Amino acid sequence: MSERPKVSLIMKVYNGEKYLSAAIDSILSQTYKDYELLIIDDGSTDGSVDIVKGYTDERIRFLQNEHNMGLCKTQNRAMGEARGEYIAIMDCDDISYPDRFARQVAYLDEHPDTVMCGSYRKNIIDDVESDFLPVREYTSETLKFSLCFGNMFFTHSSIMFRGDVCRDNGLMYGPAKLAEDYQFIIRISQYGKIALLPDILIAYRIYSQSTSNVRKQELTNQAVEIRKDYVKSLGLDEKNTDALLLAKAGEDNFDNYVNAMRLVAGKLGADVSRSGNAYGVACDIVRDYLLSCTRYSMKLYKKVKKQGFGDIFKRNRILAVKLYVACLLGYARKDD
Repeated sequence: MSERPKVSLIMKVYNGEKYLSAAIDSILSQTYKDYELLIIDDGSTDGSVDIVKGYTDERIRFLQNEHNMGLCKTQNRAMGEARGEYIAIMDCDDISYPDRFARQVAYLDEHPDTVMCGSYRKNIIDDVESDFLPVREYTSETLKFSLCFGNMFFTHSSIMFRGDVCRDNGLMYGPAKLAEDYQFIIRISQYGKIALLPDILIAYRIYSQSTSNVRKQELTNQAVEIRKDYVKSLGLDEKNTDALLLAKAGEDNFDNYVNAMRLVAGKLGADVSRSGNAYGVACDIVRDYLLSCTRYSMKLYKKVKKQGFGDIFKRNRILAVKLYVACLLGYARKDD
């Protein structure tokens, strides 16, 4: 292993014995060889430490916290120890496919203005892999636009970024303790282009005891606050900021919401016109807005088409029928 490997893969471990070996093996099986696997244990009380110590591969560097420090402090300690030109992330229960490093390193080498790239993923549920999102190519502008509405595309275990961008600018994780990946991705996106490779390079494990399930509502609440901070940082006037962040989803606020969404897209250079790269993302955002409405009407249905987002009905016929019937009948949720 070179003194400064091309890639440092950071793998945080806390009581991860069940899937840890599979995660480590997936990194040691990479076709790209110039990397270090930096494993940091955050005070595990199960057999995780013994599993790591059972490996003899010289590319593994093992760190241990003296006591449980939590996700962000552990991540930041590992980033301070990482020697690679590029830093990659993977949780200790996920899987990287063999060509992950090769594809991401090639992309970052060929695109020096890109500071971070992620990839598409498969989900693992009950040890069975399944597709997650349809693979499409998006511009950096479209991806930055999508971040205004949540982390729609970037799986934390898929990202690779330039280490020197973090070192030179003091970029770290936190203070968010659950949606820290969303917060960090927004933060690093301020320093250059970001990319989502049109390849499935990882598998993301979903199970009942994963943090994303156990603390789902808390994670959602933190993500909402991060989104608010990001939107406010874009410098919109108060009316449009409020339209995106505070408006109650419904007929009366729909036009203001769409106009503010278009304004944000313009600021970030994302093309939300029907032929634009960001149009599909905009359709998904409008769809989510409609699904959060508490009252429906034919006036709302007509507004969606008038604003140029009738394609959301073509993209999902079942949803189209449900929304049309809800609008036709003037449906209102009981908890409204």
